[in-house]
Amino acid sequence: MTFSDDQRALAAFIQLPFPQAHVLRTWELQGGLSAQMRALELVLPDGEYRRVVVRCPGAVAFQRDPDNIAREFRLLKVLDANLLSVPASYYLGDIDGTPAMVTQFVDGVTEFSPVDVGSFISQFAAQLAKIHHIDSMNNDLSFLPRSSDTFHAGVNRLVTDHTQSPIGLHLREYLSTVAEQQPVNNAALLHGDYWPGNLLWNEGKLVAIVDWEDAELGDPLIDFAISRLDTLLVFGVQAMNDFTEHYRAVSTAHFNQLPYWDMYAALRAAPHLAEWSAGYPQLGRPDVTETSMRERLEWFAEQALLRAST
Repeated sequence: MTFSDDQRALAAFIQLPFPQAHVLRTWELQGGLSAQMRALELVLPDGEYRRVVVRCPGAVAFQRDPDNIAREFRLLKVLDANLLSVPASYYLGDIDGTPAMVTQFVDGVTEFSPVDVGSFISQFAAQLAKIHHIDSMNNDLSFLPRSSDTFHAGVNRLVTDHTQSPIGLHLREYLSTVAEQQPVNNAALLHGDYWPGNLLWNEGKLVAIVDWEDAELGDPLIDFAISRLDTLLVFGVQAMNDFTEHYRAVSTAHFNQLPYWDMYAALRAAPHLAEWSAGYPQLGRPDVTETSMRERLEWFAEQALLRAST
C-alpha cells in the first residue's frame, strides 16, 4: 500500500493515537526508497492544532526487514528519554497490514549551504558524539542488530565486490600485508547513516536527527568515518578537518584504527557517487558533482592508506 492508495485508511489510522482528531490536510514527505512518509495537520477535540508524521517502510525495505519500523519506534523512545534531538514517537501500529508509526513533525529543514559553516560543523560533530555516548548499560538496546563488520570482514567484502576499482586494488594490497586485528572500542549506538540529509535545522540550530532505520551497535569509528567522508564530499577538506577535531575533543573513542574505517567508508561510497551527485542541484549545490566527489573520495582513501602505512 502507498499513502496515496487509501487516504481513508490513513485517516482511520490516525484516530488510534488521536481519537476524534480532524485531519485538515496531508502532504507527502521525501523518504527515499526505504520509507514512505506523510505529514498530517490535525485539529484535536480540545481545539489544539497538531502536526505529525506517519512513516511506513517502503516495499523493498519491508520485504528485507519487516521489523525495522518497530525497532526504530522503540529506539526513538530511548533517544528521547536521553534528551537527544529526535522526533517524539507517539504510536506504533499498522495500516492494512503494513507497519506504521506516528511521530512528531519537527519544524526544520535540511541544510547544505549553511550561513555559518563553523557552527554547523561543531553541532554536527557534537550530536554524533552524543549518540555514541548513550550508555547501553543503562538503556536496553539489545533489540538492535550488531554490526556485521568485524575488523576486516567489511572491507574484505567490499574489496571483493569492487576489485577492479583503484581503491579496491590498493585496499586489497594493504589488507594482505596486515595481521587480523580486533576492535579496540566498545560497541556503541550507531546511527548508521549520519550525514547532512538526515539532520533538520531551524535558525542555525540542529533540531532533529531523523531516519534511524540503519541504527545498530558497533565500533563508533564506523559512523565517524562515514560522516568524515560525507563532510568532505559536500563541504571540503577544511570542514572535514574541523569536524574531526570537534568530534575527537568530546569523544572517548580510541582512534588508532581510524585509517581502516576511513578506507571502509571510501569503498562503501565508491559505487554510489553518480547516484548521490544527481540530487545536489535540487539541494542548491550544483558544484557538488560526480567528478568533484570522486576526486575527493580518492584523496580521502589515499590519505587513509598513507596514515595506515606509517
